[in-house]
Amino acid sequence: MKIKLFKSDKSVFSKKLPHEKRQIFFVIASLSFLLAVFSMPFNSLLLYSVPGIGSKAENNIIALRDYHILDLKNFEKKKENAVRNVPLVFDFDQEISSKQIELLEEAFQTMRGWSINNPYEKFYGNQDVLHEGISLFEKTLSVQSVPIEAFNFLWSNKFAIKYENLIKEIFKKVLESGYMEKREVLDLKRRAIKRILPDFDEVVLEHSSFINGKNALLNFVSEELQDHYDYKTGKVISDFIVATIKPNVFPNYAETEKRESEVIKKIVPSYLVVFKGELLLRRGEVVLPAVYEKIKSIYEEELKKFNFIYFFSNFLLYFFLTFGIYIVSATSIKKFASDVKSLIFAVTIVFITISIAYLFNLLGIYISFNYNFYPFLITFLVPFALSGMLLRLFLNSETAIIYIMYISLILLNIYSENQFISIYILSSGLAGAYLIGHFSTRGEILKSGLKIAFLSLFVILLIFFVYLNENQILKEHILFLGISVILSNILASVLVLILTPVLEYIFKYTTNIKLLELSNQDHPLLKELMLKAPGTYNHSILIGNLVESAARAIKVNPLLARVSAYYHDIGKIKMPEMFVENQLTGYNKHEELSPYMSSLIVASHVKEGIELAKQYNLGQPIVDAIAQHHGTRLMTFFYAKALKQDPNAKEENFRYPGPKPRSREIALLMMADAVEAATRALEDFTPSRIGNLVKKITQDIFLDGQLDECELTLKDLNLVVDSFTRSLIAIHHQRLDYPDLKAVKENGNGKKSNQ
Repeated sequence: MKIKLFKSDKSVFSKKLPHEKRQIFFVIASLSFLLAVFSMPFNSLLLYSVPGIGSKAENNIIALRDYHILDLKNFEKKKENAVRNVPLVFDFDQEISSKQIELLEEAFQTMRGWSINNPYEKFYGNQDVLHEGISLFEKTLSVQSVPIEAFNFLWSNKFAIKYENLIKEIFKKVLESGYMEKREVLDLKRRAIKRILPDFDEVVLEHSSFINGKNALLNFVSEELQDHYDYKTGKVISDFIVATIKPNVFPNYAETEKRESEVIKKIVPSYLVVFKGELLLRRGEVVLPAVYEKIKSIYEEELKKFNFIYFFSNFLLYFFLTFGIYIVSATSIKKFASDVKSLIFAVTIVFITISIAYLFNLLGIYISFNYNFYPFLITFLVPFALSGMLLRLFLNSETAIIYIMYISLILLNIYSENQFISIYILSSGLAGAYLIGHFSTRGEILKSGLKIAFLSLFVILLIFFVYLNENQILKEHILFLGISVILSNILASVLVLILTPVLEYIFKYTTNIKLLELSNQDHPLLKELMLKAPGTYNHSILIGNLVESAARAIKVNPLLARVSAYYHDIGKIKMPEMFVENQLTGYNKHEELSPYMSSLIVASHVKEGIELAKQYNLGQPIVDAIAQHHGTRLMTFFYAKALKQDPNAKEENFRYPGPKPRSREIALLMMADAVEAATRALEDFTPSRIGNLVKKITQDIFLDGQLDECELTLKDLNLVVDSFTRSLIAIHHQRLDYPDLKAVKENGNGKKSNQ
C-alpha cells in the first residue's frame, strides 16, 4: 500500500523524473544533516573547558545562555539527610512467635514419651534409635536439623521440663526482641518502624535493636546462659536454640524505599542559576572550587546533548520541516521555484548563510577569551540581507520569502537563547528581497544596501525597546549592534555585486546584473547587428522601448523585456539582406524565390539567433526570447503569395516552429514586434489609426492562441495596448509645417517644408 505524505504530493512530483525525485530527497537530506551538525554544542564545549581547581584560567569564560542547573552536590546532601530521617521498616510476625512456642512445648512433651520407651541408658550408642529420635524431634519442631550433641544432652536428661522451660524462656526473649536470620547491613543510628503483622500496627523505635544474624543470636543466648550453666552445657543449649529457632522479623525494603521516595519528592531542589552573558571566570584568575563546580555543571549540561539520539532527532526534525515547507510551497505557491536547480541554489544560499553565522559565533567565542564580550553579538555582523537579495535576484520574490523565513526559523532553533535574532534576520532578509527588486544600474544595488541598513537599524532599535527589561546585554552593547547592522547590510550589497558573476557562472543563471551588461550597446553582437543589419538594429532598439514601458505597466521585469528585444533578431546577422528593414536599395531578393523557400529563410533567423546567443553566452532567458518571440505565428505575406500560386498550399508550412511564449516578457516582445512592423506600413499616423492597429494586432495574436502558455490576463492586454499606443503615438507624432521665410519675404508666401 502506497502512503502519501500530502494529498497533493502527486501534483508536485508527477511531472518529475525519478532521478529528479532522488536528487530532491538527497539535497534536502544533505542540508538536514549539516543543520543537525550545526545544532551540536561544539561551541559550548569549546567555551566551557575549564582547568583544574587551583590553576590559573587561560581565558575568560562567559555564559552563552541562561542556565538553571540542578545543584547535584546540594541535592544529594539534602537527599541523604532526608533518607536518614526515614525509619527503616521491619515486619514483625507475631504468628511465627506464638507458633514456635507451641511447637516447642509439643515437641518436648512428645519426646518425653519417646524417651520412656527408649531410655537413654539402654539405647545410648544405638544409631537407629538415635536417628529415629532426632527425626521425630525435628518433625515435631518443624525444623530441618537438630544438633546431635544437643539431642543426646536432652535425651540423657529425659527432655526434662526444666530444660524445656529454660529453652522456652530464651525463645520468648529472642522472639520478643525480634530475630533476623540473615545478617543485614543496617544504619544503627537510623530509626526503625516495627510493623506488627497481621494488623500492621506500627511501633517507632529509636534504632533497629533486633537480633541481626546467627552470630548475634548465639551471643545473645550465650549471655543469657553464662551465669546459670557451665560452658559445655550452655554451648549445647545455645547450639540447639540457634539451630531450631526461626526468624520473626523481616526487613521490608520495598516499603522503606517507597517512604524514602515520598520524602525525596518533597525535597525542594537547589539550582545553580547562571545568566546569559555572565562572566563566570576571568582570564588569569585562580579557579576556585565553587567556580569550578559551576562551570563543570554547565559543561556536563551541554555534554548531555552530545549523543546520537540528539543528533538524529535534529536531523529528522530538519528533514521533515524542510521537506514539508518544500512540498507545501511547491503545491500552494504558483511561482515557487521547485525545480532541482533552484532547490540546489536555494539550499546553497541557506547553507552559506547559516555557516557564516556559525563561524561568526565561533569567532565571537575566541574574542571573548580575551575580552569581556558576549560572543553572540558578533553574529549581527553577518550580512543576513545577502540571502534575501541573492534569492530574489536569481529566483523570484515568492521563493525568496519562503527561504528567508526558513533561515530565520532554523537560526531561531539553533540560537533559541537569543530569539530576537530571528526577527532581525527575517526583517533584513525581506527588506533585501524587496528593495533589490528591479534595478537598472549597479548604483541602485548599493543604494538598496543603505536602505536596508537603516531599516535594519530601526528594527534593532525596536528590538531594544521590546526587550529592554529582559536583556541587559542589549543595553550594554546597543552602539555596537547599531554599527554592526549598518556595516553588515552595506557589505551585503557589495557582496551581491561580487558574488553574482560567480554564482551566474556556476548555476548558469541570468540575473539583472547580467542583463545590465547585455544592455550595453558596445556588446559585440549588438555592434555587429548595427553594422550588418542597421534596419534590424533600429527595429530592435525601438521594440526595446515599447516592451520596457509595457513591462512596467503590467509589473514584470522591464530590464529583461528590453534586453530580450535588443537580441531577439540577432539571427538576421547571417542574411540581413533577406529582411525588408535592411533592404536599403529597395531590391527584394524574395521576388526571385518561391514563397516556401522564402518562409524557410525568414524562419531560419530564429535558429541562427539561438546559436549565436549560446555562442556568446547570453543566458537562457535571452535564448528563450529568441526561440519564442514568433511563437507559431503564420507568415501571412508568404502564405498569401503561395495561395495565389497553389490554392492547396498548407498553412503549417508557413508557420514559425515555436514554441509559443511562456513568459509575459516574451509575450510583450511578440506583440511589440508585430505592432512595430505593422505601424511602419501606415501612411497616416493619427492616434486613432495607431490605436486601432495596435488593438487589431494584439487581438489577432490572442485569438491565434499564441498567448495560451503564458500568464498574460485580459487586464494585462488592455494595459499593454494602452502602453503600445502611447509609445507609438510619441514616436510617430505629427510635426508642424514650417514656412520658407525667404519666400515669404520675397513673394508674401512660401513653400512649406517638413523638418
